[in-house]
Amino acid sequence: MMHMSVPYSSVLHLAMLLSLHTALQNLSTRSNPTAVILHKGNSVTIQCTHNLPNDIEIFTVTIKGTEVLCFSQFNRQEWLVSKTCKESIQINWNNETREIFFSLMKLQINDSGLYSCEVKRAAPPPAQVFSKNITICVTATPAVSVSDVKESSSGLPMLLCSSQGFYPETIEQVWFRDGQLLNTRLSDRQSEVNTDGSITLHSYLPLSSGPSQAGLYLCWVNHSALSHPITANHTVMSNGFPVSWLFIVVSIGAVFIVVVLIIMIIKCTHFKRVKHLSPLGTSQEPVHTVSSMTENIVYSTLGDHHPITLSTAIPTWTRDQQAPIGP
Repeated sequence: MMHMSVPYSSVLHLAMLLSLHTALQNLSTRSNPTAVILHKGNSVTIQCTHNLPNDIEIFTVTIKGTEVLCFSQFNRQEWLVSKTCKESIQINWNNETREIFFSLMKLQINDSGLYSCEVKRAAPPPAQVFSKNITICVTATPAVSVSDVKESSSGLPMLLCSSQGFYPETIEQVWFRDGQLLNTRLSDRQSEVNTDGSITLHSYLPLSSGPSQAGLYLCWVNHSALSHPITANHTVMSNGFPVSWLFIVVSIGAVFIVVVLIIMIIKCTHFKRVKHLSPLGTSQEPVHTVSSMTENIVYSTLGDHHPITLSTAIPTWTRDQQAPIGP
């Protein structure tokens, strides 16, 4: 009699195929999907059960997650007992179609998990239980940014790519320089879990001084919650220090503002100087040259004929005084 040995791996593989076949059969008998994927902040309405038997007069509905979220009791037309539900849960009963729905409002990442809807027949007998399990997966898209930082110990320049607030945790995040994919071993990756259950991933790319590091650096990110990959770029100058387009724009704007201020200061200084030499509302004293002084000198016909200036020879009169008429 011959004994045939079957490898353990073959048995395990066969068991996995049988389990998969059973799961597919169970899924095909359900009218609604058992897994729902939606984005953070959205709401979803799920059919708990449909076409309940017409002879059921009273039944209860219980929605469970990690705890009881809602309990309600119905009759054919109205509520028998006030609903005891959390604010984010709503239960609806359609008496015409005899369907029960429950809604999960404004889901957050921490709301992801397994939910069950259980309907119990209370009257008339016999007791019956209708149940359905639903897996909810709340996704969140990453917010991607690139910035320049310095290594804490050596002070060398580095590029930092941050993908913040995404879920689930699987993500692709790589560096490019001038269109060429960089070796992922060159970057240091650090991840952390936020208070809302989302994930943040930091990727540090060290730089060294010199023209070899100059170029356009790009952080490429792909995630299951995204419709397409997103990128964020940063430009590094030949000295090895990063500079962004925002920094360039701000620098140009600052230079322009300084130039305008200098021009305004020069104009204001010139205007004050002119105003000081010739104040408004006053007459400017004439500048006497040699020729003007000789023209304004007259000789007296009395005495020793000493010349006197015109200003002393001709008297001046104020507005309130009247010049004498005649000799």
